[in-house]
Amino acid sequence: MNRCLSAFLLALLISDFSPKVRADQPVSGKISASEAYAKLRDNYLTKFPRGLNTPHYMLAVVSQRLNGHTAQVEYAIAANMNRYRLEIQPVQLLPLATGEAQQVNAGEALVIEQDAGKDHQPKQQVAESVAILKVNQQTNAVEITWTPMAGPDKVSNTCIVPISETSTVFTNGYVEGMPLHWN
Repeated sequence: MNRCLSAFLLALLISDFSPKVRADQPVSGKISASEAYAKLRDNYLTKFPRGLNTPHYMLAVVSQRLNGHTAQVEYAIAANMNRYRLEIQPVQLLPLATGEAQQVNAGEALVIEQDAGKDHQPKQQVAESVAILKVNQQTNAVEITWTPMAGPDKVSNTCIVPISETSTVFTNGYVEGMPLHWN
């Protein structure tokens, strides 16, 4: 599967990952996915009238290449859900002369689908885990499609997360249909 990404996304993926203005961009640091989620939640949801009780969809990921053949993806997914599905596809991003990037699959996708609570009732909750992926030497990112499910309701979102020898923290999400932004 090949896809073209914007020049902005390519620059983002191959640049220094220091804090940015948008919440859906990587930030440096050695924190867990659940800590990254809590930081985003605490900094962003307090701007809404319902505060931390505001319904939201958020994904926090900490990714790192462990060696030439494996990578670790730790995630925390928060949503009104009773189940979730995560598809993690190792990819290689190749820069094109046009300034865009060509995305090429660089390994087998890992699909995780599981219950997100003991009572199986849709409610705002957080599920977290760690996945170890088979990658190859050319893998420089993973494409993550995350789908929290609440009965027949499904909301899917896809993001590209860099993979490197140092850990990368990446957050992504929506509140009331709007992408998350830092002010």
